Amino acid sequence: DSTAWERLVNLYGPLVYRWCEQRGLQPVDAADTSQEVFRAVAQHIKQFRRDRPSDSFRGWLWTITRNKMRDHFRRLSGREKAV
Repeated sequence: DSTAWERLVNLYGPLVYRWCEQRGLQPVDAADTSQEVFRAVAQHIKQFRRDRPSDSFRGWLWTITRNKMRDHFRRLSGREKAV
């Protein structure tokens, strides 16, 4: 449902972007990583479960975001820094 997807991205997109910036990603990298996060959400939304009272969509989204940020920093770890 495209309307529901748009609502989800509008609601959680700024949060994901802020998480990325708070962890030191530059604005362009934060935007790219946010896109990767929502791509993963789209692919795995059927796997989201609330089996325990502590389970939440926001917590699940944070886990995906954290993993995508790690992927980003792993890709950068072998590169030389620009001066």
